[in-house]
Amino acid sequence: MNPIIQVMMMALIGALIGGLTNTIAIKMLFRPYEAKYLFGKRLPFTPGVIPLRRDEASTKLGEIITGHLLTPEVFEEKLKSTETDKLIMHFIDRQIETIETERLTPGYFLERLSPGLTEKIVTSFNEEIRAKVFEEGQKLYVRTINDIMPEDALHAIDNKVSHLAYDINDKLVQYISSDKGFHDIYTMVDEFTENRGRLARSLKYVMTKESMTERVQTELLKLIQQEKMINIETRVIEDEYNKLKQSGLSELVTSSDLDNILNSIIEVMQQKIDIRKILNTPITDFNKDLFIRFKEKGKYKLKDNFIEYFGKNMSKIMNKLQLAEVIKKQIDSFELAKLESLVMDVANKEFKMIMLLGYVLGGIVGIAQGILVLFF
Repeated sequence: MNPIIQVMMMALIGALIGGLTNTIAIKMLFRPYEAKYLFGKRLPFTPGVIPLRRDEASTKLGEIITGHLLTPEVFEEKLKSTETDKLIMHFIDRQIETIETERLTPGYFLERLSPGLTEKIVTSFNEEIRAKVFEEGQKLYVRTINDIMPEDALHAIDNKVSHLAYDINDKLVQYISSDKGFHDIYTMVDEFTENRGRLARSLKYVMTKESMTERVQTELLKLIQQEKMINIETRVIEDEYNKLKQSGLSELVTSSDLDNILNSIIEVMQQKIDIRKILNTPITDFNKDLFIRFKEKGKYKLKDNFIEYFGKNMSKIMNKLQLAEVIKKQIDSFELAKLESLVMDVANKEFKMIMLLGYVLGGIVGIAQGILVLFF
């Protein structure tokens, strides 16, 4: 055989072997997708390298991305950049404008989070008021008046009670000394003399009813103004007052009355704190001056606080997000055909160069072998 043709044939064979070997090697990165079996035993090199090591590769890729690419420092630096600052400020301005022009309410945002959330909050809030009022009402129901009354109020009432006998006596003196008191005493004297028998009727022949009334009035005034009488009144009032203080609320109020009282309190509280009305009130109407100040200055503080908070807590946030695990799950969720297509799209030129290099190197090796055969 012609030496030149021999060398060319060996070069061609070497090129084919080198190129096909690299082509097969590249294909075997992914194919076959599943293990192949013969007589119950898995054939070598099945499945391909990537399907076989997919779990390990996805785990490692997630660790590489979160450990070296998407690090907390990278996010923190991006947060503090001028572009992010402008983006956040633009977002806040847009939200403020929308809230103002469309008169959005807290209920609107709650419904955006979850349909029916506003109604759930209203119901839950009113039920919580009812539960708390009844809980506190039952606690008070078994306590004494002395325990329920605030200390300052109790001290003020004690002072009033200690002077109550003198106040009552003053009122009695004023009443008995008045024309109305005289008239009432006269009526009682008249009834006494007319309805208490012959002896009582005979008194009107000795004394006039007017003089008897004046005498009774004078004696009553002397009796009421005696210190001993005031002391008796004071003792009786204080005894009754102390008994009242030591009485339980349950002795004064029935269970039914307590329920009515608590229901009235609940109704008033729900009217005063109308959570439905609050949630359906435009945000701009809560405090117009405050909203204006927020538009002028507060939004910048909000933006700075947002950036500062996320900057300080970026490591914690990323740990909570578990980005490595998310990346792994996303990669594992890809179909192998889709994953192969993505890798081939990205590295298509490089793979073609590897195949071409296989042909070139194979051809060079074939030429070298042909030359060696001719001379040796």
